[in-house]
Amino acid sequence: MAPALKLLHTLDVSADWSPDTDGLLRNCSADYHGPLHNVNYTYGDYFFIEAILKLTGRGVYLW
Repeated sequence: MAPALKLLHTLDVSADWSPDTDGLLRNCSADYHGPLHNVNYTYGDYFFIEAILKLTGRGVYLW
Protein backbone atom coordinates (compact mmCIF):
# COMPACT_ATOMS: atom_id res chain seq x y z
CA MET A 1 0.00 0.00 0.00
CA ALA A 2 2.88 2.40 0.73
CA PRO A 3 4.07 2.55 -2.92
CA ALA A 4 0.53 3.36 -4.07
CA LEU A 5 0.24 6.16 -1.51
CA LYS A 6 3.62 7.52 -2.55
CA LEU A 7 2.52 7.52 -6.19
CA LEU A 8 -0.76 9.30 -5.39
CA HIS A 9 1.09 11.86 -3.29
CA THR A 10 3.55 12.55 -6.11
CA LEU A 11 0.68 13.00 -8.58
CA ASP A 12 -1.14 15.26 -6.13
CA VAL A 13 1.87 17.53 -5.65
CA SER A 14 2.23 18.04 -9.40
CA ALA A 15 -1.52 18.23 -10.16
CA ASP A 16 -3.13 21.49 -11.23
CA TRP A 17 -6.21 21.85 -9.00
CA SER A 18 -7.12 25.27 -10.43
CA PRO A 19 -10.71 25.52 -11.70
CA ASP A 20 -9.39 27.54 -14.65
CA THR A 21 -7.73 24.53 -16.31
CA ASP A 22 -9.22 21.60 -18.19
CA GLY A 23 -7.34 18.83 -16.42
CA LEU A 24 -5.58 17.84 -13.24
CA LEU A 25 -2.56 15.83 -14.27
CA ARG A 26 0.13 17.49 -16.34
CA ASN A 27 3.09 16.15 -18.30
CA CYS A 28 1.24 13.07 -19.55
CA SER A 29 2.38 11.07 -22.55
CA ALA A 30 0.56 8.24 -24.32
CA ASP A 31 3.50 7.29 -26.50
CA TYR A 32 7.03 7.59 -25.15
CA HIS A 33 8.55 7.96 -28.62
CA GLY A 34 5.64 9.90 -30.08
CA PRO A 35 5.34 13.64 -30.56
CA LEU A 36 2.72 14.33 -27.85
CA HIS A 37 4.31 14.92 -24.45
CA ASN A 38 3.38 17.14 -21.54
CA VAL A 39 -0.33 17.10 -22.28
CA ASN A 40 -3.43 16.27 -20.26
CA TYR A 41 -5.36 13.05 -20.75
CA THR A 42 -8.87 12.78 -19.34
CA TYR A 43 -8.51 9.09 -18.55
CA GLY A 44 -5.47 9.87 -16.40
CA ASP A 45 -7.52 12.35 -14.39
CA TYR A 46 -10.34 9.82 -14.08
CA PHE A 47 -8.15 7.05 -12.65
CA PHE A 48 -6.38 9.53 -10.36
CA ILE A 49 -9.70 10.71 -8.87
CA GLU A 50 -11.00 7.13 -8.69
CA ALA A 51 -7.93 6.08 -6.67
CA ILE A 52 -8.35 9.02 -4.28
CA LEU A 53 -12.04 8.24 -3.77
CA LYS A 54 -11.34 4.56 -3.12
CA LEU A 55 -8.61 5.50 -0.66
CA THR A 56 -11.06 7.67 1.28
CA GLY A 57 -13.79 5.01 1.22
CA ARG A 58 -16.03 6.90 -1.20
CA GLY A 59 -15.19 4.91 -4.30
CA VAL A 60 -17.12 5.19 -7.52
CA TYR A 61 -17.30 1.69 -8.96
CA LEU A 62 -18.13 2.06 -12.64
CA TRP A 63 -16.13 -0.89 -13.96
